[in-house]
Amino acid sequence: HGPVLLLPNHVTWVDGMLITAATSRQVKFMISDDYYNIRLFKPFFKWLGFIPVPEAKSRKAIVECIRAAKESLEAGDVLCIFPEGQLTRSGVMSEFKNGFTRMLPKRDDVSIIPMYIGMAWGSVLSFRFGKKLRPRMPQHLPYPLSISFGEELKKDVTSEEARCAVRYLEMETESRAYDDELPLHADFFKYARRHPFTSIMQDSTGKTISNFNVLLRSLALKNYLQKTAEQGEKYIGIVLPTSVAGSLSALAIMYSDKIPVFMNYTASADALAHAVQKCSMKRVLTSKRFLSKVKVQLPADVELIYLEDLAAKMPAACKRQAFISMILPGSMKRMCPKSYSDIRSGATVLFSSGSTGTPKGVVLTHHNFTSNLSGLMRVCAVDKGDSLLGSMPMFHCFGFLSAFWMPLSQHNKVVYHADPLEAAKIGKLVEQHKLTIMFGTPTFLGGYARKCTKEQMKSLRIVLSGAEKLRQNVAEAFYKMSGTYPIEAYGATELSPAISVNIPNHVWELGKKQGKKDSVGHPIPGVLTRVVHPKSGEVLNCGDEGLLLIKGPNVMQGYLDEAEKTAAVLVDGWYNTGDLARVDKDGYINLTGRLSRFSKVAGEMVPHGAVEDAIHEALETEELRAVVVGKPDAKRGEKLLVFHMELNKTPADVLAAMKEKGIPNLWLPKAGDFHLLNEIPLLGS
Repeated sequence: HGPVLLLPNHVTWVDGMLITAATSRQVKFMISDDYYNIRLFKPFFKWLGFIPVPEAKSRKAIVECIRAAKESLEAGDVLCIFPEGQLTRSGVMSEFKNGFTRMLPKRDDVSIIPMYIGMAWGSVLSFRFGKKLRPRMPQHLPYPLSISFGEELKKDVTSEEARCAVRYLEMETESRAYDDELPLHADFFKYARRHPFTSIMQDSTGKTISNFNVLLRSLALKNYLQKTAEQGEKYIGIVLPTSVAGSLSALAIMYSDKIPVFMNYTASADALAHAVQKCSMKRVLTSKRFLSKVKVQLPADVELIYLEDLAAKMPAACKRQAFISMILPGSMKRMCPKSYSDIRSGATVLFSSGSTGTPKGVVLTHHNFTSNLSGLMRVCAVDKGDSLLGSMPMFHCFGFLSAFWMPLSQHNKVVYHADPLEAAKIGKLVEQHKLTIMFGTPTFLGGYARKCTKEQMKSLRIVLSGAEKLRQNVAEAFYKMSGTYPIEAYGATELSPAISVNIPNHVWELGKKQGKKDSVGHPIPGVLTRVVHPKSGEVLNCGDEGLLLIKGPNVMQGYLDEAEKTAAVLVDGWYNTGDLARVDKDGYINLTGRLSRFSKVAGEMVPHGAVEDAIHEALETEELRAVVVGKPDAKRGEKLLVFHMELNKTPADVLAAMKEKGIPNLWLPKAGDFHLLNEIPLLGS
């Protein structure tokens, strides 16, 4: 009852109709005068009491617009204004303009209500498919949609606070289960039975496998695992490269109502033993052929199940039961009663790299990955017809999402290749299969930029770069080689993993233009950001530098059996990233450093990452050649050390080039603190 000011996001051409359909009162809208003055519609808009918003920005017209809005609210109307001022062209919410704050009348009973129109990006009535609205078949029928109303905002609310309130509704929408959402293995079971002769995965050897065979083999393996399981077994390990066998093994473990754990085969024996002990792991699926290529030391009491040997002696009863399960109704409920419909059940445990201490087991659910991938695919405009390269290791969260979860849940074709460092082979695969999507780290992309050709990479449409900072020279080198700019993604294992992607302002510019400079992008739908003071925890204003916290459906359940460590980073649903950042009015994140990667030199905080970037810029190379660390120093508190491989310039020349670029003196290491290494140790990703 009474006057109401609605503040929604703006996604489609028919948002007004959607809002009207979701309210019981008549709503008056403020719309651009470009549309208000269309001769055919103007009488209709005038009859409904719509208020034109001047695009010309003349003072007289703006004053008249604000007066009309005040009169409408004074009369007790429900008035709706889109604070973004335009439809989204990228799928993410842009800055809220503060004009609505001047429209409030003197009445004390005006209610300001935030609204969120969810899931509508991607409909044929949005800008998802380009600049112009063209007739096309919807991707879904009926198309999913949600409209949420938030709690009343205070009268002196700022535009930033209003935007945060709408984004909170976005987070709540994405946290709920999607229509017909199922755990991954149940969803693939349903899809494979409907499309048995379709092939969505193959190895780089060229051998394809139909959905029928993927399901049959994974169910046969599931039967064997259940038949030979010990009482109380919950986790089964996998030591396999990124391949059909790896995906099939993970599916089989899920079908047996257990949780697959991809083991980091590049980790130390101690780290692997810790993972085995933490999961009480008794069995590991692997391959003799693969183990002959990598040095993996697992505890002696772990049973190694070699897939080649098992395939040769798989009991006939396991195969027979697998076929029966494929054709009988209700099989999923009988096979995996614990997880067949529970999207909040554990999907995997991924162990952190151990770069900050003992590796921690990160427990992630089916909904963690499904919601994260859904948001990522929407803003990156991924279609059913896209095909991708699966080369990132599946023990890494970025690889698990891209190479395993994406093809099995979204049914995009994937071509697997075990070694992402083999640039020449990667180039041939992309060309041969005309792949359109690639996931990789800047280290991998730098290698492709040097060794692949434009002819090989011309089919690529989307290249997502994650796991480490994307340096500008790497992005430029890759664009020069392929014609496609990499899109930087920022995330963490604990966040399934994506937090944000640095997409351009218009969806049709993906790969053709870069996103916002010096930013890691806008949070994907459903992911909230908060910046707080590192010591006091006080929430800081927009644009202030502080510790970055994240909340959303992508946040992990916690660290496996480590309540204290979980509580240290997860408070009231907010995950502490450990990164220092600023968030601007558009919501874009600017990372300023890692809290643990700073040195306090003569009282000033010096970010190691920024110094590394300056060194590589001085070297004019996209390769990783140097890393910066801090060391206690009696005179200045700390000093910077540079560990590097063979350089194309002397330390003195590097420092001179850094000075020319305006790098502060306190950020400059001493020439004598450059130390040569044969190689820089790298993690598996």
